Amino acid sequence: MKAALYFLPLLVHSVHSFHAGLSARNAIQSKGDFLLSRSSVANNLPRTQNPHLFASESDNEGGADAVATPSKAESILTEFHQSKLTFRVVVIGNGAILETTSKLGPKTATSVSPKTGDKLMTFASDDASFEFHVKVDQVCKVTFVATERPNPADGGTKVMRVSRWLSERGTPICSLILADSSEEAVAWFEGMIERHGHEVIM
Repeated sequence: MKAALYFLPLLVHSVHSFHAGLSARNAIQSKGDFLLSRSSVANNLPRTQNPHLFASESDNEGGADAVATPSKAESILTEFHQSKLTFRVVVIGNGAILETTSKLGPKTATSVSPKTGDKLMTFASDDASFEFHVKVDQVCKVTFVATERPNPADGGTKVMRVSRWLSERGTPICSLILADSSEEAVAWFEGMIERHGHEVIM
Protein backbone atom coordinates (compact mmCIF):
# COMPACT_ATOMS: atom_id res chain seq x y z
CA MET A 1 0.00 0.00 0.00
CA LYS A 2 2.78 2.36 0.90
CA ALA A 3 4.56 1.46 -2.34
CA ALA A 4 1.44 2.27 -4.35
CA LEU A 5 1.10 5.63 -2.62
CA TYR A 6 4.76 6.28 -3.36
CA PHE A 7 4.44 5.64 -7.09
CA LEU A 8 1.07 7.44 -7.47
CA PRO A 9 2.56 10.99 -7.64
CA LEU A 10 5.14 9.78 -10.16
CA LEU A 11 2.37 8.29 -12.29
CA VAL A 12 0.31 11.50 -12.13
CA HIS A 13 3.38 13.58 -13.03
CA SER A 14 4.12 11.31 -15.98
CA VAL A 15 0.56 11.61 -17.26
CA HIS A 16 0.66 15.41 -16.97
CA SER A 17 4.01 15.48 -18.76
CA PHE A 18 2.66 13.28 -21.53
CA HIS A 19 -0.37 15.55 -22.04
CA ALA A 20 1.81 18.66 -21.92
CA GLY A 21 4.15 17.22 -24.50
CA LEU A 22 1.25 16.18 -26.68
CA SER A 23 -0.30 19.66 -26.47
CA ALA A 24 3.00 21.30 -27.35
CA ARG A 25 3.45 18.93 -30.29
CA ASN A 26 -0.06 19.68 -31.53
CA ALA A 27 0.57 23.40 -31.16
CA ILE A 28 3.81 23.18 -33.13
CA GLN A 29 2.15 21.06 -35.81
CA SER A 30 -0.80 23.49 -36.05
CA LYS A 31 1.55 26.44 -36.37
CA GLY A 32 3.55 24.60 -39.02
CA ASP A 33 0.37 23.77 -40.96
CA PHE A 34 -0.68 27.42 -40.76
CA LEU A 35 2.67 28.66 -42.07
CA LEU A 36 2.62 26.04 -44.79
CA SER A 37 -0.89 27.11 -45.74
CA ARG A 38 0.19 30.75 -45.94
CA SER A 39 3.21 29.79 -48.03
CA SER A 40 1.03 27.82 -50.44
CA VAL A 41 -1.37 30.73 -50.87
CA ALA A 42 1.50 33.14 -51.43
CA ASN A 43 3.07 30.85 -54.01
CA ASN A 44 -0.22 30.60 -55.90
CA LEU A 45 -0.59 34.39 -56.27
CA PRO A 46 0.33 35.88 -59.67
CA ARG A 47 3.88 37.20 -59.34
CA THR A 48 3.37 39.86 -61.99
CA GLN A 49 0.66 41.71 -60.11
CA ASN A 50 2.49 44.79 -58.92
CA PRO A 51 -0.20 47.05 -57.39
CA HIS A 52 1.48 50.12 -58.88
CA LEU A 53 1.00 48.71 -62.39
CA PHE A 54 -2.75 48.65 -61.94
CA ALA A 55 -3.11 52.01 -60.22
CA SER A 56 -5.60 54.37 -61.78
CA GLU A 57 -4.48 57.65 -63.29
CA SER A 58 -5.79 59.55 -60.27
CA ASP A 59 -3.54 57.44 -58.02
CA ASN A 60 -0.42 58.48 -59.91
CA GLU A 61 1.45 61.61 -58.96
CA GLY A 62 -0.05 64.56 -60.77
CA GLY A 63 -3.00 62.56 -62.14
CA ALA A 64 -4.47 63.99 -65.35
CA ASP A 65 -2.47 67.19 -64.91
CA ALA A 66 0.73 65.18 -65.31
CA VAL A 67 -0.13 64.47 -68.95
CA ALA A 68 1.74 66.89 -71.22
CA THR A 69 -0.53 69.53 -72.75
CA PRO A 70 -0.32 69.55 -76.56
CA SER A 71 1.31 72.62 -78.09
CA LYS A 72 -0.57 74.92 -80.45
CA ALA A 73 1.20 73.34 -83.39
CA GLU A 74 0.14 69.86 -82.28
CA SER A 75 -3.44 70.97 -81.70
CA ILE A 76 -3.71 72.54 -85.17
CA LEU A 77 -2.12 69.50 -86.82
CA THR A 78 -4.61 67.32 -84.98
CA GLU A 79 -7.43 69.34 -86.56
CA PHE A 80 -5.91 68.69 -90.00
CA HIS A 81 -5.76 64.99 -89.18
CA GLN A 82 -9.31 64.83 -87.85
CA SER A 83 -10.72 66.62 -90.91
CA LYS A 84 -9.90 63.54 -93.03
CA LEU A 85 -9.46 65.90 -95.98
CA THR A 86 -6.81 65.58 -98.69
CA PHE A 87 -3.90 68.04 -98.80
CA ARG A 88 -1.06 68.79 -101.14
CA VAL A 89 1.92 68.45 -98.79
CA VAL A 90 4.94 70.52 -99.80
CA VAL A 91 8.23 70.19 -97.91
CA ILE A 92 11.17 72.39 -98.91
CA GLY A 93 14.60 71.15 -97.84
CA ASN A 94 18.18 72.09 -98.58
CA GLY A 95 18.52 71.24 -102.24
CA ALA A 96 15.24 69.34 -102.65
CA ILE A 97 11.48 69.90 -102.65
CA LEU A 98 8.99 67.14 -101.93
CA GLU A 99 5.35 67.33 -103.02
CA THR A 100 2.71 64.70 -102.50
CA THR A 101 -1.07 64.57 -102.13
CA SER A 102 -2.50 62.67 -99.19
CA LYS A 103 -4.66 62.77 -96.12
CA LEU A 104 -2.83 63.32 -92.85
CA GLY A 105 -3.36 59.82 -91.61
CA PRO A 106 -5.20 57.67 -90.84
CA LYS A 107 -2.39 56.87 -88.42
CA THR A 108 -0.90 59.51 -86.17
CA ALA A 109 1.50 59.48 -83.23
CA THR A 110 3.83 61.70 -81.23
CA SER A 111 7.34 60.69 -80.27
CA VAL A 112 10.79 61.99 -79.41
CA SER A 113 13.68 61.40 -81.77
CA PRO A 114 16.32 59.27 -79.99
CA LYS A 115 19.06 60.95 -82.02
CA THR A 116 18.19 64.65 -81.83
CA GLY A 117 15.68 64.82 -78.97
CA ASP A 118 13.21 66.65 -81.23
CA LYS A 119 9.53 66.11 -80.55
CA LEU A 120 7.90 64.64 -83.66
CA MET A 121 4.29 64.41 -84.75
CA THR A 122 3.88 61.73 -87.39
CA PHE A 123 1.11 61.03 -89.88
CA ALA A 124 1.14 57.85 -91.95
CA SER A 125 -0.98 55.75 -94.26
CA ASP A 126 -2.01 52.24 -93.20
CA ASP A 127 0.77 50.62 -95.22
CA ALA A 128 3.33 53.31 -94.26
CA SER A 129 3.89 54.17 -97.93
CA PHE A 130 3.25 57.77 -96.84
CA GLU A 131 4.90 59.18 -93.73
CA PHE A 132 4.99 62.84 -92.74
CA HIS A 133 7.03 63.89 -89.70
CA VAL A 134 6.79 67.39 -88.24
CA LYS A 135 9.24 68.75 -85.66
CA VAL A 136 6.51 70.60 -83.77
CA ASP A 137 8.83 72.51 -81.43
CA GLN A 138 10.47 74.20 -84.43
CA VAL A 139 7.15 75.63 -85.64
CA CYS A 140 6.89 79.30 -84.64
CA LYS A 141 4.15 80.53 -86.96
CA VAL A 142 1.21 79.06 -88.90
CA THR A 143 -0.67 81.07 -91.50
CA PHE A 144 -3.94 80.45 -93.33
CA VAL A 145 -4.26 82.14 -96.73
CA ALA A 146 -6.87 81.88 -99.49
CA THR A 147 -5.75 83.37 -102.80
CA GLU A 148 -7.41 83.40 -106.21
CA ARG A 149 -5.27 82.18 -109.09
CA PRO A 150 -5.79 81.45 -112.78
CA ASN A 151 -6.96 77.95 -113.57
CA PRO A 152 -5.34 76.76 -116.82
CA ALA A 153 -7.70 73.79 -116.96
CA ASP A 154 -10.78 75.87 -117.83
CA GLY A 155 -9.35 79.33 -118.35
CA GLY A 156 -11.09 80.60 -115.25
CA THR A 157 -9.84 81.07 -111.71
CA LYS A 158 -9.50 78.89 -108.68
CA VAL A 159 -8.96 79.57 -105.00
CA MET A 160 -5.90 78.09 -103.35
CA ARG A 161 -6.32 77.55 -99.63
CA VAL A 162 -2.89 77.19 -98.06
CA SER A 163 -1.58 76.76 -94.54
CA ARG A 164 2.12 77.64 -94.27
CA TRP A 165 4.25 76.45 -91.38
CA LEU A 166 7.27 78.63 -90.60
CA SER A 167 10.34 78.42 -88.37
CA GLU A 168 11.62 81.05 -85.94
CA ARG A 169 13.68 82.60 -88.77
CA GLY A 170 10.64 82.73 -91.02
CA THR A 171 11.88 79.97 -93.31
CA PRO A 172 9.27 77.47 -94.56
CA ILE A 173 8.99 74.13 -92.81
CA CYS A 174 6.09 72.91 -94.93
CA SER A 175 2.90 73.98 -96.64
CA LEU A 176 -0.44 72.19 -96.53
CA ILE A 177 -2.57 73.06 -99.54
CA LEU A 178 -6.21 72.01 -99.39
CA ALA A 179 -6.69 69.69 -102.38
CA ASP A 180 -10.46 69.38 -101.93
CA SER A 181 -12.73 72.12 -103.29
CA SER A 182 -15.99 70.70 -101.97
CA GLU A 183 -18.33 72.84 -99.86
CA GLU A 184 -17.44 70.75 -96.82
CA ALA A 185 -13.71 71.32 -97.35
CA VAL A 186 -14.14 75.07 -97.94
CA ALA A 187 -16.28 75.35 -94.78
CA TRP A 188 -13.60 73.52 -92.79
CA PHE A 189 -10.83 75.87 -93.99
CA GLU A 190 -12.92 78.95 -93.25
CA GLY A 191 -13.71 77.51 -89.83
CA MET A 192 -9.98 77.18 -89.13
CA ILE A 193 -9.56 80.89 -89.91
CA GLU A 194 -12.48 81.79 -87.65
CA ARG A 195 -10.99 79.78 -84.77
CA HIS A 196 -7.32 80.67 -85.19
CA GLY A 197 -7.18 83.78 -87.38
CA HIS A 198 -5.02 84.18 -90.46
CA GLU A 199 -1.84 83.97 -88.41
CA VAL A 200 -1.00 81.92 -85.32
CA ILE A 201 2.14 82.74 -83.32
CA MET A 202 3.44 79.89 -81.18
